[in-house]
Amino acid sequence: DPAGFKAAVNSLTPQGRTPLTAAVRQAAEQLNYTTRSARIVLVSDGVENCDGDPAALATALSENALDLTVHVIGFDVSGIADQSGLEALATLNHGLYLTPETSQELKDDLNSMMEMPTEGATDSAMSSDMMAATLMAPDTTAPRSRITVEFTGPMDSGDYIGLSQAGADDVLAIARAGNSGTALLIAPRATGSYELRYYTEKSEVLALHMIEVK
Repeated sequence: DPAGFKAAVNSLTPQGRTPLTAAVRQAAEQLNYTTRSARIVLVSDGVENCDGDPAALATALSENALDLTVHVIGFDVSGIADQSGLEALATLNHGLYLTPETSQELKDDLNSMMEMPTEGATDSAMSSDMMAATLMAPDTTAPRSRITVEFTGPMDSGDYIGLSQAGADDVLAIARAGNSGTALLIAPRATGSYELRYYTEKSEVLALHMIEVK
């Protein structure tokens, strides 16, 4: 119901705060996330500032959900040093974390999220023991383009595919390493050399693939 959704959004009156922990919790509860499949898309231009703990909520949702996906868009948040709370909501709950900076990029990222398949509540057929991982992706891509990554690995809960500048620790984009063996990321705006990495939930890197954005 696009018209009904638009009307509901336009009826809201922003108060200038960012209670994203309470908002995501309320959305999950309204969707009965413990007994049915649910998908949440959070769009925020800032981090939690109402005494909530999004990282703790991310863990609680992950532990109690039947089949929950939380996609997070941090809109124009490049100036925020600590985005870990936003990232955790997505990473621990099967979702993407994207950081568009323009209205067109926001539109593109929302479309990408809507096209992502849901995985369903399935158990990985692979061993949870540490094992080798592989990443298959293009060697080059254009700025802000979609990067489809095929991978193998433990696929344990909490594993994820990250994109970073070559040699840097900071993760610029994240997608959960789910059971499908495929992840979707959005290339950075800046050209240069980057690394796709398969991370365990303990942030150990199991595989690496170089990709050039140009």
